[in-house]
Amino acid sequence: MTEAALQYDVDPEVLTNFLDESEESIATLDGLFVEMEQRPKDKKIIEGIFRVAHSIKGLAAFLSLGFVKELTHELETVLDDIRKDRLCVDSGVIDGLLAGFDELSGMLSRVRAGRAEVEDENRLHELLAGIGQLSDSRDSKPAVEGRKTEDGRQKTEDGGQKTDDSSLVPHPSSLIPRPSDLRPWQGRTARRTPLPEPRRAGQCGSRRRRLMSSCSTWVS
Repeated sequence: MTEAALQYDVDPEVLTNFLDESEESIATLDGLFVEMEQRPKDKKIIEGIFRVAHSIKGLAAFLSLGFVKELTHELETVLDDIRKDRLCVDSGVIDGLLAGFDELSGMLSRVRAGRAEVEDENRLHELLAGIGQLSDSRDSKPAVEGRKTEDGRQKTEDGGQKTDDSSLVPHPSSLIPRPSDLRPWQGRTARRTPLPEPRRAGQCGSRRRRLMSSCSTWVS
């Protein structure tokens, strides 16, 4: 079955400016995540990562890149919980965020090549669910609360005993597929007119001004 050529209903230069800006922002994240692991309570680091997700989400919505917007929304939510002290940074949270930004980088590369944003929607939904559960876990509580007996069991309201099996509950990050697990593009790479090559670093200022003037409606 043949696939129709994918067309992004936006000016190619505007789209290229967005991709250039987004990829440059994502390229700064490696160092920020290293610092975040070393100083998990440093709000300046968290704000820097949050701004990347927030900016890409707003422009992706304007450009009708739905999957990019959906993924950055989930990343933004987790980062917002961290910066507002509703969620603590641990290795699972960092792994989940890294997996999300890795997929985001792949999405942008596919858009630049004129392909679909997503190779495997089911896999993306698994990733989104795993990232979403990082925030959901901040509100999680034991189903039945009570004091524990000396043998490590928990006494329930009716006087019975319940084995402490909290260690059997998987961490939300275990539900997030690793980048190496993501399946390669299976379908045909339907292409459109190639986009211009990325601009040089010296043109960043003028490119940002053109992009923001084109996006007269900011979607946050």
